[in-house]
Amino acid sequence: MNSNSMMMRGMAVFWIAIPVAAVRAQELVQSPPEYAQFELSNLRSERGVIGETIAFDYKQIRKGRGRPILRIRSDNGAVRISGFSPNIDRSGTIRLEDTLSNVRGSVGMEFYIVTSGEKIGFSLHDVLISNSVIHGSMTTSLSARPLNEYELEDLERERWIGIPPKTVPDGYTRATKQTTLVPGAPVLFGETGKWKEGVVVDFPRQNMVRLKQDGMSSLHLAILDQWIAVSDDTTAKIRQDPTQFSVEVRTLPNSNLILPDDWQPVVDPTTLVKGTPLKFDGGAGWKDGFFISSDQSTVQLAVRNGRRLQPKSELITRVAISDEVQRERKLPGIQDRFAANLEGLEDAPVEVRPSETSRADQPPGSMAVPSAAASFPAPNPAPDVPAYSPVRNWSDLSGKFKVDAQLIRTVDGTVVLKRGDGREIQVPIERLSESDREFLKRAEELSQPRDLASPMQPITRISELQWGAKSLAISPDNRFLLIGRSAASASLCEIATGKTLIDSGRMDHMGDVTVVGFTPDGKHALLGGYKGVIDVYSVNANGKMDPVKQFAGHTKEITALSFSPDSRFALTGDNNKTAYYWEIATGNVVATIDLFERSVRATHITTDGKKLMTCDGRTLMVHDAASGKAEREVSLGRGSSDAVAFSPNGSLLVLGDGYDFHLWNLETFTELPLVKGNASTWTLAFAPDNRHFISGNNGVLNVWDAKTQRRIRSQVVGESFYVQALAVSSNGSLVACPSDHRSVTVLKVHDSN
Repeated sequence: MNSNSMMMRGMAVFWIAIPVAAVRAQELVQSPPEYAQFELSNLRSERGVIGETIAFDYKQIRKGRGRPILRIRSDNGAVRISGFSPNIDRSGTIRLEDTLSNVRGSVGMEFYIVTSGEKIGFSLHDVLISNSVIHGSMTTSLSARPLNEYELEDLERERWIGIPPKTVPDGYTRATKQTTLVPGAPVLFGETGKWKEGVVVDFPRQNMVRLKQDGMSSLHLAILDQWIAVSDDTTAKIRQDPTQFSVEVRTLPNSNLILPDDWQPVVDPTTLVKGTPLKFDGGAGWKDGFFISSDQSTVQLAVRNGRRLQPKSELITRVAISDEVQRERKLPGIQDRFAANLEGLEDAPVEVRPSETSRADQPPGSMAVPSAAASFPAPNPAPDVPAYSPVRNWSDLSGKFKVDAQLIRTVDGTVVLKRGDGREIQVPIERLSESDREFLKRAEELSQPRDLASPMQPITRISELQWGAKSLAISPDNRFLLIGRSAASASLCEIATGKTLIDSGRMDHMGDVTVVGFTPDGKHALLGGYKGVIDVYSVNANGKMDPVKQFAGHTKEITALSFSPDSRFALTGDNNKTAYYWEIATGNVVATIDLFERSVRATHITTDGKKLMTCDGRTLMVHDAASGKAEREVSLGRGSSDAVAFSPNGSLLVLGDGYDFHLWNLETFTELPLVKGNASTWTLAFAPDNRHFISGNNGVLNVWDAKTQRRIRSQVVGESFYVQALAVSSNGSLVACPSDHRSVTVLKVHDSN
């Protein structure tokens, strides 16, 4: 980009009038005190290098919540901003190209700032957070209605959610991390600014306590420090004899739902007949399901979604059966009666794996292609080559031999490595260091084919995620799950146990944590947020994370993240249509990539570390990593979805477009036949085999074969929510995604053999 184009981009946005209904008062609500407030002033006309402009100044006069967005209206309706939308900081000047001065004579326009889509009460609203300034003449006026009593009550409750009660009742003491409590002890806990009664059940993790409330069907999870009050009498009794307290409450493992007295955990599902009514933990409450089948750890249930019955996999440990159903199982003819519960069950999507030479490779109604080999990227040259092998430092047992190289293959007890200069070398595996041999073991696991057409087995569920998951990453050793959340927070969890090892608390400098990722060597984790900040952490073998650096090159929400194979560099994209290629250790920017039409949606660094690929869903750009020079720009059409993904080896690109998917061969930069879908897609991720990709839909994960353009698997993971985050482990054995608005489930992908 030349200097003139950069100056124009910084000075102006472009706008057009659109004939919609005039802004009505009920479309805007007045700003409550906790929202930010801006002052607009000094509106004027200017003439610059881009022609006639309208300019005005703004400054923030009150700090608070909300994301400021410029809005414009005229007497004829809204004026839609088109082009580069202005970024509103604490103060500055907004300049807009005046393209309407000659449209239907003089057009009056009113400028103001809102924060859009704010949930107040039961609806989403645009909140007016500034005064307005008018260019030209207007005959209508802008107005914002006051909040009604229900909305004010809702805001008041929200204010108290994050604030412990200010005082404690007489005879009570506020608990701290050092307070001794035991199961069965009566306490008070803070909720919406008030104290409520509860009984201690257990302590699920450090500084957290689970409580039982009278009349409630689930346990309450509360922070111990400041949110719990204990009476002086209870404290004295605990000191005197803690065994005098007890609590009778039953739950399933890792569940907060209380198990009724007449329900029992399912112990041996092999004794159940098809259609047996069961109960399973649905997060917010117990849900009904009907038994279909089971294996050693999971049960397949039929659950009702609206009027339809759909299959759903659940862990055996999260399923219960009532005593009444247990008695009914002994009645004559019960098998037929239970089987009737499955009538209308929708068959799972076709789970076929056609042969490589079968005509089934060509989906009905699709475009004919000369041959699969001519359009689909060729497979790896040898089956023992890992799908994604980083450049790393190799050494022998003595430590004298050291070389930075990429694993190519193993042959007859010898490892073949490729150096940076392209030269291949061979080293006997028995002479390699222990860490190198451990890496080879993991690489062998990586090359194992996975059976993505078979049901995935839920193995871990992480619940009580306040505000839900926005981004996910699985560590290279499959031990840890990193969860970026809304409300400026993140969690690190142990996959084997589901235990939360780290809860960050609020990170206000970051905002919503929109991207997370582990470097390929697993030594660092990156978290990127809505405010454009990226935090770099070191990660040790026990899951301890320490902050080491912060990258603040972006100015808007981080939308994409990828790493170089040697773990030295990151390629990150943002909502400001810009990507940065930067060194993780220093934060130094090596290359800046812009000129996109939209937000950057996906980034990728090739396996040799030499090429950078960035995509906004409509344009693909390829740059040289060393020089930052642009090498290729490919127009991809006008896809409507923000879901975009590169295959791990960079040979394929998939873009969501409504229900369908556009596939591109990045070795030839040609488009493959369209993949026809059946639902709106919210997120996409490739498997390490560089052939299959997974889409997140409405409570469902769908697995697609890019070569045959077919869906081969559909797995229900929840209901009535959209799967907007997705992670696949580097060896393809694990998949993680939200399973409701406050939970994440990790699923195991079976080996194909």
